[in-house]
Amino acid sequence: MENFDLLLDKMNENYSYLQTIMGVVYEKVKENPEDESSMELLESLGNLGKRMLSTEESLVGSYCHTDEAITLIDKIEEKKNSLTTSLEETTIKKRL
Repeated sequence: MENFDLLLDKMNENYSYLQTIMGVVYEKVKENPEDESSMELLESLGNLGKRMLSTEESLVGSYCHTDEAITLIDKIEEKKNSLTTSLEETTIKKRL
């Protein structure tokens, strides 16, 4: 794929922007744990993030035919695991 690096950079940029938004919403959740709408928004944004990362993983798996592909997929998996863990911890704290 001719523009693979450019597309991957844009996907990473979009995910980084989503993380920024999630950080703002997370702060609202911390300030007011009873705010259901902020919690639901955070969970929805987290699910969107997981989908974005899965799309990025598919792109790398389909179009990156170098040794770098394994490293990229590992990094994407780390992001997905980190996001999942963070969301679960936030959800568990809310339920306690």
